[in-house]
Amino acid sequence: MLVDPWRDVRLPWEITGHTASDGQLHVLVDPAFLSFPSDLSGLHLPVPVTRVFDGQYHGDGLQPLSPCVFTLPTEDAAVRGVWSHLLALCEGRPMVSVLHTPADLGAIVSHLRRQWEGRSADGTPWLMRWADTRIVPLLFHCLDALQRQRVLGGITAWYSATRDGGWLRTDGEAERPFDFTATPLCFTPAQQRALRQMAEPDRITGWLLRHPVMRPTTLLPSQVHACAQAVVERLHHRGIANDALAFRMTAKAVAHADAARARQGAGV
Repeated sequence: MLVDPWRDVRLPWEITGHTASDGQLHVLVDPAFLSFPSDLSGLHLPVPVTRVFDGQYHGDGLQPLSPCVFTLPTEDAAVRGVWSHLLALCEGRPMVSVLHTPADLGAIVSHLRRQWEGRSADGTPWLMRWADTRIVPLLFHCLDALQRQRVLGGITAWYSATRDGGWLRTDGEAERPFDFTATPLCFTPAQQRALRQMAEPDRITGWLLRHPVMRPTTLLPSQVHACAQAVVERLHHRGIANDALAFRMTAKAVAHADAARARQGAGV
């Protein structure tokens, strides 16, 4: 489990107090977090699933890991049935978002494909992790105004699952048409530094949670992340850039918090 269990099983727009009666609702899923990417077939969707990487990238084993997009049914009972299965499949994994947009499936997939490539200041290409919900808010935070317009144009709202089992709504700009720019999103050195620093707590958290000997017994993933974030911010404030030190300090902080919570639970 890399993120907390769901706190609310309602649809995201119901939780955030919005409506989604107009337009279409497209689900973005990252199968890379599943033990078997074919698990998506268990949703028994009445609509096709489109892989973002289809026709874009080639390589052994790449296609099964491609982010997938499908459109939620329009009937209320069907929507809630699919949603219930989806939440069960994705619980504890940062792998599901919902895009509310006037566009149909083909148009939103084409739009996402144009946003999936990034480029560093020195020209190094990379794939943007738009389907990993831990990264989505970091990306939106680091993009400049024009880049945000490019990504969010044509979209009413982007709902991404949060690490504490809730939902984050990022308002889009549905009044703007899709941006058909096909070149990679280019990041300045300042953007790269900010993104790297903001992503560091997740990297540390993921490492701790994947190693049984380091994994706490009483803390939720979001609480482990809070420990990592506090450490990274403390080191950054002191001007210290040392990955090994950040890992060691976080492991110590997590062990201390875990032991304290265990004692509290035992009434000691």
